[in-house]
Amino acid sequence: MSYGTAKNSMQRFAWRSMAFKLIGTIAFIIVIVLFCVSKITSASSETTESIKIIKIDYSTSTITLQANDEDTILYYSNSSKKKWEAIPGEIGDDNTITMNFSWVSVSSNYEITFKGDYSTNIVSVKLPKQVTNFKAAFNIASGNMSFSNTSSRTIEWRKDNSTTWTVVNTDTFSDTLNYLYSNGATIYFRLAPENGLNGEVGNRASKEIAVKIPKKTTAPDVEINGSTLQLENLTSKMSYRYLVDDVAGEWQSIASTGTLELSSVAANVLYTSSNTDPESVTMQFITNATSSTQISNITTIEIPAQGAAPDADEYGIGLEYTSSSTLELTVESASSSVPFEYTIVEEDDVLKVSTAKWISITSSTAVSLDDDDAPDGSKIYIRKKSVNDMGDDDYAIASAITNLTGSSGITYPSSDTLNSLTTLITTAGICTTANTDGYLTFTMYSRYKTTVSAISFRNVYGITKGTVTTKSTVSTNKNASSDGSDAYIITTRITSTANLDSITDEVLYADITLSNSDKITSTKTTGVLLYLHPASVINNDIEDLDLSLDEDDFMTDFDRILDSNNTNDESKFYFKVDFGTENLIDTDNYSSYLSEDTAISEIQYDGYTLTQGDTGSTTADYTVEYTSYYSDEEERTIRAAIVCVYADRFEDNSIIDSYDSKVYFDITLNTGESFDSDISMELIRTAVIDDAPLAWSISEGSLEETTTITTTYSDGSTSESTEEVISYEITLTIFDDAYNVGISDVTWGGVSILRSAIAQNGTIIVDLSNPKINTLTTDSSTTNYLVFTLSNGYTITTGCIMTVIATQ
Repeated sequence: MSYGTAKNSMQRFAWRSMAFKLIGTIAFIIVIVLFCVSKITSASSETTESIKIIKIDYSTSTITLQANDEDTILYYSNSSKKKWEAIPGEIGDDNTITMNFSWVSVSSNYEITFKGDYSTNIVSVKLPKQVTNFKAAFNIASGNMSFSNTSSRTIEWRKDNSTTWTVVNTDTFSDTLNYLYSNGATIYFRLAPENGLNGEVGNRASKEIAVKIPKKTTAPDVEINGSTLQLENLTSKMSYRYLVDDVAGEWQSIASTGTLELSSVAANVLYTSSNTDPESVTMQFITNATSSTQISNITTIEIPAQGAAPDADEYGIGLEYTSSSTLELTVESASSSVPFEYTIVEEDDVLKVSTAKWISITSSTAVSLDDDDAPDGSKIYIRKKSVNDMGDDDYAIASAITNLTGSSGITYPSSDTLNSLTTLITTAGICTTANTDGYLTFTMYSRYKTTVSAISFRNVYGITKGTVTTKSTVSTNKNASSDGSDAYIITTRITSTANLDSITDEVLYADITLSNSDKITSTKTTGVLLYLHPASVINNDIEDLDLSLDEDDFMTDFDRILDSNNTNDESKFYFKVDFGTENLIDTDNYSSYLSEDTAISEIQYDGYTLTQGDTGSTTADYTVEYTSYYSDEEERTIRAAIVCVYADRFEDNSIIDSYDSKVYFDITLNTGESFDSDISMELIRTAVIDDAPLAWSISEGSLEETTTITTTYSDGSTSESTEEVISYEITLTIFDDAYNVGISDVTWGGVSILRSAIAQNGTIIVDLSNPKINTLTTDSSTTNYLVFTLSNGYTITTGCIMTVIATQ
């Protein structure tokens, strides 16, 4: 750059600087002028008009302002008035506008200022802060609400989950709370907002207070004990009241935990001599409120009127002494639906219903008591039992009480005694449970309805010898004496003397035990005595007898081969009976006898009665020879019977159908004695047909009689022979392999059809003859049993049938 050029540049820079300074000065002057003009214009438009605050609504958090006609915009600011903002919305036709102030904090007082674009005179309002010291509390015990710090303002409440506030009316609010007790609730309280009007600022709603109303507790489980006549499950935290014609009385506190006697709180329900028309009583119970729990719901119970004491005649109630230490209580009308109950109070005690031990009677079965259960002097009380459950339509408490024993209580009468003597005389072995004709019977009188339960006998020295079995019944004595000592007749049958049958020719004394536990002891002059004569026995010892017979001829188990005519097969046997006494006994005097000799009166076998004959009879089924001999062992003369049984004379009687098994004879003596398991006989069939029954049919003359047999030899030569055809082969089994017997003949309709029979190894193989069968003729059709005759005379007449059918 040259110096000139540089000089020109500096000159241009200087002019530019001056120009900029001039422009800046002019701009500053213009701003000052405009500011002054503005101030002058503003000063000239200011007025003294004000807008008005019409209403402050705290429910909606709004302020309503009244503008003047010239105002087009209203402004608001805080207490500093430095920053103004237009109130949203438009001024209405009535020159009002509403502004929301929900953004204003409720925790402190807050001033808001207002003005309009025309009404420039500023107005202000100071919104009060929310009251926070308002208190609400629920007193659970009294059920009342209390409030504090209200400043005489209106109180409002609402339920949880509700937005509707309701003014608290202190006169009716306790009733309102009652509706909330059942289920409980949380409710909210506040001091109601007071809107600002006519220049008043008003008040915000206070802070909400939540109060929990606890629900009522469960109604107490009070029960009526229909037996003890008490109210149960009570506590000192409860109260009760009466409900008469739906009108409730005042609540009364229960003093202690436990029970309440109906006699003290509901005496009108009880039947007494002075209250013969009791009435039901209705009571209500609650559990009282505490500092932490609400009052309970109400339990209502109706206590039914008590029934009268049961009348003994009406209900069939009876008390009967059954021994000197027992009695029976009977209620004929008692059942499961009409139960009764009784209690026993000892002589020096007093009945207390609430603690007595009651025992149920639910049937007409007699209740047995003894002097341990009900001692002398004690009293028995009875009543109808409480039935069904509390609340049922037919619920009933226990009735009033009947004293069954009177003022003197229980008085047991004395024991029975026997003033007469009964002597029972029989022969040992006759009195058995199977022989009703041999029972020994005696009767006795008693003041008690009882029977004989046991009898034991002792000898003259007091040593117990054994017991007997008995059956005993009791009946009312229609001719009883006035003192009642013979009110009942006890009939007792001794049904077996088996335990004493070995004790003979000795007087035994009875010790009798009654079913009521009383005991009667026999003496020589009173009571019951027993005398047993010796029993007859089967005794095949003939050593002391002068007989031409051998001891082997005397048997107790005899085997007879049925229908055998083999001389080696026995057909008769002997046995001996030793009689207990030579003559029949006198049942009225054990030291004397009747004139009739003891003897065998009857013998039976398998239901058939054998015929009796004297020795030497050739037709009688059995014969008897009577004799006597002296027994050194028994040291007495014994009358005996020698019996011979001829089996072959009655073995085929149609009544007899027992074979191949032992059957006992029934032997009866004229003393009443019998033997049914001492002498037996088995009728043995010689043989039986295997696989019987057998049956077949053939046409007349149709059987093949012979057949030709061709025999081929090793050299190829042959020969022929004729053999008889055997169509029917029958096997018989013999009762004993060692018994030697064969087949004499086999017949059909009286015609022999036997070909051959071979006996070996206990069997007989019988072949029938076809040629003989072919000779049988018939008009149309004939059926006959085959008759097998064995070599010992025994015949088989059944078990094998053949039918022959005519060919034309």
